[in-house]
Amino acid sequence: MAARGSNRPFHYYSYVQPVDTSMTPLEIGLSLLAFPFVLLFAGLADALHFVRAWGRGVMAGLGFGSKATPLAIRPQVEAWDGRHEPAYTQYLFGPVWRDVKHTVTVAAGHEKKSVGDRFKKVQKKYFLPPGDDTRDQQGNPIIGVGRLVAIGVGLLLALALLLVAFVAQAAVIGLMWLAGLALIYLLRGIDSVLQAVRHIRITCPSCGRHAAYPSYRCAECGKVQHDVRPGRYGMINRHCRCGQAMPTLLMLGSHQLTAICPHCDRELEKEAGRMPETVLPVFGAAGAGKTQLLVATAMAVRTMLERGGGSVSGADRPADDWLRQTVEPFARGVAVTKTPPAAQHAHALRLEINGRRRVLKMFDAAGEFFQNGERIAEMRYLEANPTFVFVVDPLTVPKLWNALDAGRREKLKDIRAARPPYTVFEATVQSMHRDLKTKLSSSRLAVVVSKADLIRPEVTAAGVGADGSIREWLEGTLELGHLIRSMDVEFSSVGYFLTTATIVDGEVDASIETFLSWVLDGAGMRL
Repeated sequence: MAARGSNRPFHYYSYVQPVDTSMTPLEIGLSLLAFPFVLLFAGLADALHFVRAWGRGVMAGLGFGSKATPLAIRPQVEAWDGRHEPAYTQYLFGPVWRDVKHTVTVAAGHEKKSVGDRFKKVQKKYFLPPGDDTRDQQGNPIIGVGRLVAIGVGLLLALALLLVAFVAQAAVIGLMWLAGLALIYLLRGIDSVLQAVRHIRITCPSCGRHAAYPSYRCAECGKVQHDVRPGRYGMINRHCRCGQAMPTLLMLGSHQLTAICPHCDRELEKEAGRMPETVLPVFGAAGAGKTQLLVATAMAVRTMLERGGGSVSGADRPADDWLRQTVEPFARGVAVTKTPPAAQHAHALRLEINGRRRVLKMFDAAGEFFQNGERIAEMRYLEANPTFVFVVDPLTVPKLWNALDAGRREKLKDIRAARPPYTVFEATVQSMHRDLKTKLSSSRLAVVVSKADLIRPEVTAAGVGADGSIREWLEGTLELGHLIRSMDVEFSSVGYFLTTATIVDGEVDASIETFLSWVLDGAGMRL
């Protein structure tokens, strides 16, 4: 039927009788009796539900499940920046707490959604009007209130359980962190004790500074690890940013890597820190014969070790080049050129005999350096408390030089050193006291009188031979008593040697072997 004057059809609406939500006194009474049980069991069920939701969130944060949201690995720095290494941080010293924070954040999101869904479900069932479907019926509101309260109770119970679990987890992580820290210091301590027992010290052959521990270059990507010792980047091994594993201690095999000086970033000798070293700095005036003495010393040490079944080799590439380009030609009679001012790299030789190994590092600075206190202060190898070698050119001692006839003075003037010995000695010692941390009182001094072959008549006439007679000759005949007394005051012991650094039939003079034996005996390597 349509309305008059209109062609639109009639619309018919059905009337649905509202559901009677009123409760009888009996229902109210029963509901109130059931309320505590609803609160108890629903609260427990909700607590279990929320704990499971938290667990699913934790698994998702760790990267498991269909809703996985793993934490991205933090990129490593390209190179040492003063604080961070180009390596992956050990899990207990950073990543574990990032994981904890991330999983808590993800799990809290899951928990929030779970509580919201639970609330909406109870609200729809017990408090919202039913839908158009006649089968929908509004639940008991008293039970609904119980369910809402149960959600709160369940949430509090779940949070209490999760808090206990979190504290336990944090305690376990903390104990593992403390155990890791203890292991770090234990490993470092053992390594330090082993180095001390074996008298291991590392002096850079390039800059001369003491390296408490070398840096190391990754064999895979070439990145330099500034400090590989056990710490936040690993205990037994550390992993470079490229993934390459690197041992953290010398006793664990780090000596097999390419060692780098942490001060000048240049390569150290092969297997640095694997064997004890003897640092042998040579000082004296320009032209005193320092360079020729060291070349002859290299020949003598090879002869002495090979005589006993040992061997000598270069400890690094510059030493190999020096042996090949300087020492071997000298053995064939080629003259040695003086040390240029730019040359500062030590001549590092590896000595091996009867299972004993040692690195001999001979530092030969140009004589011109010993005229300038600032240049002396740059020689940081003088702080190693080594055996010092002071080369004395007897031709610069006025008492001897003036006693020579005019013809000999004319012949020898071009090979005479630039300065007398006492001026060089005093300038060097004063600079070491003022600018360096050298403990001369615990160091030995070898006083090497060079060019003995050029003053053979004077030496023979004075009856100079053994150590004691050399001292008496210097102190008495040559009137260097003040210099001798200064040496006695400054150093723990002083040895005197009269040397000839020349080659006869391919062999060095025996005086060089006498000097070298004294040096190595004092270092604990008796030949």
